[in-house]
Amino acid sequence: MRAASGPVESSFIKVDGGTVIAARQGNSLTFVDDLDSFRLNSEVGNTPNRLDIVTHGNPDSVLVGGQSISGNQLADALIQNGQLDGFNQIKLFSCSTGCDIPGIDNVAQTVANKTRLPVSAPNRDLITISGSDKIFIADDLKFNHELNQWIPVNEGSFIDFLPK
Repeated sequence: MRAASGPVESSFIKVDGGTVIAARQGNSLTFVDDLDSFRLNSEVGNTPNRLDIVTHGNPDSVLVGGQSISGNQLADALIQNGQLDGFNQIKLFSCSTGCDIPGIDNVAQTVANKTRLPVSAPNRDLITISGSDKIFIADDLKFNHELNQWIPVNEGSFIDFLPK
């Protein structure tokens, strides 16, 4: 993982009475146990006043401390543990946390509503290539031999969610 500059600190975050350890570096808060699955670009942790959260996710939950938690639980943990102090926006580097779910709010919208901060999140999976710091947002990648590069399949993007 290529992360933000500065020392790495351990943050203790209580989620539903349990305590998990997150790696804090600059503006980045990482809950991912297998950091090799995320080779992150220089954008992570380097935007002033934005908290970047790096973890595995899907439209209705994220993985924190080895357990799947809801957007409400994530927001509660961030608020109760003072992780939002000094930040005016959040970016989730978590697969599909900005994907639409018919009838309910996704993780990104839930966190925005509860924290009262704008949240940006991908509407597809985040995919990285070994040896590269590029992040693709797509359902899959296919290698184009003629162009000698990876091509996203069903490309997505980061979507912005404002508090409702």
